[in-house]
Amino acid sequence: EAESETTSFKITASMLEIYNGKIYDLLIKPEEYNIKTRPELEMQMDDVKGLLQLPVKTEDEVCDLLVRGFGNQTKAPTGLNVDSSRGHTIFTIKMDKIVINPKARKKSEKEQVIASAMKLVDLAGSERTEKVLEITKEQLEALLFKKYGKEIKVSDKKFQLYKEERTVEGRSINNSLTTLGNCVKSVAKISNIADLAQRKTKMGQIAWRSSALTRLLKTALNGKCKTIMIAAVSPSLTEYPETLSTMRYANQIKEIKSAAVKKEVALTEAQKN
Repeated sequence: EAESETTSFKITASMLEIYNGKIYDLLIKPEEYNIKTRPELEMQMDDVKGLLQLPVKTEDEVCDLLVRGFGNQTKAPTGLNVDSSRGHTIFTIKMDKIVINPKARKKSEKEQVIASAMKLVDLAGSERTEKVLEITKEQLEALLFKKYGKEIKVSDKKFQLYKEERTVEGRSINNSLTTLGNCVKSVAKISNIADLAQRKTKMGQIAWRSSALTRLLKTALNGKCKTIMIAAVSPSLTEYPETLSTMRYANQIKEIKSAAVKKEVALTEAQKN
């Protein structure tokens, strides 16, 4: 739909990372971004307080923000990946359609805003600690050389710290995925209830507030919008446990009976004319 004298659009984008259960903004400018001193953001109701909402107008601008965000992600080499993301990432595009009617008599009827949003979620995969840490000090040095293009010596103390950090990260990832899986399982079960009032009551009892991830994905998984999951799996036999776990997770998402809900204020006769 094109803009006109009475219709305009406002599109913004945001990107955040959930690392060890904490929320961080990924769209801070690279020259101002420091992963060690970046501020932790807090939830305010179902939104994130202080999260940058940057205006975008073209596909190129959206892609530029994605590149910036992925560049600010927390990553580390592991026994599975040379550049493994260590948290969950959520990229959100919001669009407001603003309809103005200068002829409206009431002030509340002069402007109507119809809001919509799309979330792109990159979930970190569940991890088996022994496999992530299936790496020697020499192999870690080789991975760091591959990543940074220069030789980096890893002392015994740093190697021990590396293993401790990966263990904490893996535990946080697995806990948040388990909590999300429990919420998804509940939604799939409740969505089969025929009685609307009972279904609404049951939906309100789901433990969405158990983690930052579930709080942020509540609107995407509560059955009131379209949800699609793309599962990345490996054909390798050695990755069979991870593949099976991922497919089971995707099947739970598939079980959710969802329908996009459109909420907007009805136009008055004056607005229609």
